[in-house]
Amino acid sequence: MNNGDTKVTLVINEQSQQQKKLDFQILDRGTVIDTQSLSDGEINLQVTRIPNIRMKVVVPPGVYVLRVVDKGKHTYAQALLDVSDVYIAYGKSFDARDYIKGVFKFDVMDRFGERLMLNDVKVMIDNDTAKVYEFKGVNNIALYEVHLSEGPHEFAFTFGGRYTKRLTDEYIRPRFELIENPVNFTLIVIAIGTFGAAFFFKPKERLIYNLDIPDFPPVMAQKLFVKKSAVLGLFNTINTDYGWANMPLRAEELKKGLRTKLTYMGKPLVIGDYNLERILDVLMAKKQVEEHLQYYSLTEWAAADGKSLRFLSMGRAMRDICLKYIIKFTKGGGNDSYDMMLVVGKEIMCVNFFDSDYGVIPKLLKNSHDYRSILLFEDRWSKNRFMEQFNSTQKEMVMLKINHQYGRILLLTVDEADKFLSEVKGMRK
Repeated sequence: MNNGDTKVTLVINEQSQQQKKLDFQILDRGTVIDTQSLSDGEINLQVTRIPNIRMKVVVPPGVYVLRVVDKGKHTYAQALLDVSDVYIAYGKSFDARDYIKGVFKFDVMDRFGERLMLNDVKVMIDNDTAKVYEFKGVNNIALYEVHLSEGPHEFAFTFGGRYTKRLTDEYIRPRFELIENPVNFTLIVIAIGTFGAAFFFKPKERLIYNLDIPDFPPVMAQKLFVKKSAVLGLFNTINTDYGWANMPLRAEELKKGLRTKLTYMGKPLVIGDYNLERILDVLMAKKQVEEHLQYYSLTEWAAADGKSLRFLSMGRAMRDICLKYIIKFTKGGGNDSYDMMLVVGKEIMCVNFFDSDYGVIPKLLKNSHDYRSILLFEDRWSKNRFMEQFNSTQKEMVMLKINHQYGRILLLTVDEADKFLSEVKGMRK
């Protein structure tokens, strides 16, 4: 949920013919921070389901308890209320930030990067009450004819009159010191004049040497056919050379293997990127090779290792990231609750790979008791699909959501994990 009007469905399990006036209460760590009337009149307690009840959620981001009570504070229903934070950034259009024209365009998004419908928002610039702009029922904010002076500025966005987010920026006027400074301008004129005089009065160049380049004979390229079995065998051969087993490979590793392991008349094969892509495309079309995260694997490895090729590719990607940032890591065994354990400075982190198996959540929760934990996704699409389940009321998902809210569990794609570990490693130095 985000700050604003929200529709709630009320389910009451009372076996009573009474009618009572009911209220919504929002609690933070057991303390009531907001109370709202559920309806103008009394509610028949025999009605077990009341859909589309409007309530106004105007509290800071966080996880709260929402409950329905009567005047005697008897609780009839309660639920977990997750209020998402909002994120503000300049829009993506080329004129979203133009101090010269006085145009400022902002996108207000939820944690999934989706634009929010803003029921009531005020924008104040530099804490100046003369520069307050109000918007209702919009999904983006655009300010025009707002001319600001050079220097730092602050945009304060107030939602529903109670919750405020701030965005700071600084306007540095483009300067042309070279021309604006009279001394520099004079020196430029003198330099141009000197260069012009030198150009017109320089002596004519005399040709002293000639370079004769003969016509070289064309290089003949010979079309060769490579057996499919030879290319497929390279995957295991390269793994053996590196001391690996069922390790997905990068294209350049396969290219090097073709050059060093396969020969024609005693000479190594020279293969270009285009031809390598064609070979891999043919093997993938025949479902003998799969590609994930730009790593290639034999499809037979999935059965041999007991893991999906997506899982193996995420493991290879994390291995390469750890080597890049010199991070110690160990792979989890069959009885371990983690797939990888990282040692970043003095901090230990556990990593679990998400491969469409929600059975990983209990392991993740177990790890989070002692260590900061990462649930790793192949890409943004699979991460978003997983986060769609955040509305579930299952106990494990609720606990995961709370741990995620407080930073004990991180949900990261491979690219996000690369950036995160780079930043953490930099702070540990």
